[in-house]
Amino acid sequence: GQYKSLEWVATPEASTGDLYAIARDVTELKSMTERLTQERQRYDHIIQGTNVGTWEWNVQTGETIFNEQWANIIGYTLEELEPISIKTWEKFAHPEDLEKSGELLTKHFEGKSPYYEFASRMKHKNGHWVWVLDRGKVFSWSEEGLPLMMFGSHQDITQQKNAETKLRQTKEMLEQTSR
Repeated sequence: GQYKSLEWVATPEASTGDLYAIARDVTELKSMTERLTQERQRYDHIIQGTNVGTWEWNVQTGETIFNEQWANIIGYTLEELEPISIKTWEKFAHPEDLEKSGELLTKHFEGKSPYYEFASRMKHKNGHWVWVLDRGKVFSWSEEGLPLMMFGSHQDITQQKNAETKLRQTKEMLEQTSR
C-alpha cells in the first residue's frame, strides 16, 4: 500500500524490438535528499535570521571561507574581497586588536579555553571602525595534534559598544556633578 520511488535504466534490443529494463528502489535515497535539503534550508534561515557572518578557517593553510553577510558587516561583497584567505580578515582587523586575538586563539588551540571569543574592531569600507564579536571553535585536528579546521561567526555589535560608551560617559558626568 505504499508508493516507492524507482530509478529505471532501459535498453532497446534493435534486432528483436524488445526493451530490457531494470529498476532500483531509490525511495530511501530520495527521502534522505529531501531531509538534507530541508536541514540546509533551516540552517540558512537561522543564519539569515541572526544576521551573522560565518567563517571557516583551515588554520594550517590559511584557506578561509566567509559568507556574504560577513563581507556586508564591513561594507563589502565577497566578490570585492577576492581572493579570500585569513589575510583578508587580518587586512581589516584593527592593528591593536591582533595581538589579543592571537593570544586568545593560542589559548583555545592549547585547550585552555573551550572556544575562541573576542570583541574586535574591523575597518568598514566607508572608513569607520565596526565592532565585531568574533566567536569560533576548532572542530578537527591534524594527526600531529595541531588545530586544523575552525568554524565561527562574526556579529556586528557596534550599536551595543556605542551604547556602552555613552552610558559610561553619562555615569562619569553624573559622578563629577555630584561631587
